[in-house]
Amino acid sequence: MPRPGAGSDADWLEQLRFLRRVQAADLARTDRWIASIEARLARTRPGAGEGQSGPGGRSSTPPPPSGFVLAYPVAGPALHTSECWIPLAGSDRLTAAQARQAVADGAEVCDVCQPDPAAGTASG
Repeated sequence: MPRPGAGSDADWLEQLRFLRRVQAADLARTDRWIASIEARLARTRPGAGEGQSGPGGRSSTPPPPSGFVLAYPVAGPALHTSECWIPLAGSDRLTAAQARQAVADGAEVCDVCQPDPAAGTASG
């Protein structure tokens, strides 16, 4: 097996083990991204067949007004108020019932804005 540079087999083995740890971490991160997107798609699919659909299978009508937003960071879904500065573009607006379901499904609740979906209010 070719190896770069000159060095002992022990050095080469150490480098290969380091490379494997880096690649395993990259693979785990990619798996988390895939799981996050699959979860998001699973939440949007049930309603996709109802009524008119726009491009990408999404409803052509705007989402219902709500004080809750579900963001999808790498670490997993997180619930925020609509006034929170943390969510990025691509976040979904939710009704209070959808927010409660998202939390029941494991979404984290933002420590900054502290939404309260159980009370049906977005004020923290």
